[in-house]
Amino acid sequence: DFEQFPIKICSTGVSIHNFEEFELIQGEEKLLVAGSSHKLNLGEYDTVLFFSDIKKLRASQNKISSFQSIIGNSKVMQNIRTKIKIAAESPSCVLIYAEDGLSKKLYAYAIHDESDRNEKPLIIIDCPTLPRTNAEKYLFGAAPPSGAAGGSGKAGRIEAANGGTLLLHNIEGLPLKLQEMFIQLIETKKFSRVGSRKMRSINLRIIATSRKDL
Repeated sequence: DFEQFPIKICSTGVSIHNFEEFELIQGEEKLLVAGSSHKLNLGEYDTVLFFSDIKKLRASQNKISSFQSIIGNSKVMQNIRTKIKIAAESPSCVLIYAEDGLSKKLYAYAIHDESDRNEKPLIIIDCPTLPRTNAEKYLFGAAPPSGAAGGSGKAGRIEAANGGTLLLHNIEGLPLKLQEMFIQLIETKKFSRVGSRKMRSINLRIIATSRKDL
């Protein structure tokens, strides 16, 4: 009954190759799907979403490669693929600098796919669109409210990327305070949730993209 239980679609922030993960909620039913959105601007409909069964997509993920999507035989493209392979084999953080429209995300996906973390999550953070309030909690999580009994708090997007890759897309849009927090995270491999002094260890690889020469 769509009128009684309308479908709510929420992005989880997880990316599987070139697809974004969504949660479809109708009443008490929840379904995870993967898909992509496309702008239409046709009357009352401005966006169309295409979905795939996420279980089938995950089962076939080894057959899908973002690296294979980087086509072209020019010396420039050959050099890009070589650098992606080198970056994928390195545990170091990576900064991808390119102007808009030059496939920064695709290159980041390819590095993740070709790395030994490819079976773990790839979490995407679009830095310029981070919430103006509670951005720290969204990223680093939050401790339980003071006086809450048995509460464990709430994990942020960083913890969701544990074992995998965190993609900071257009990192120049990240507020300075958060940049400093990420520098500490990179240096120590530890962080604390907002409102907590407990340091938590994290195992992730950070890839950042930028449209500005930092």
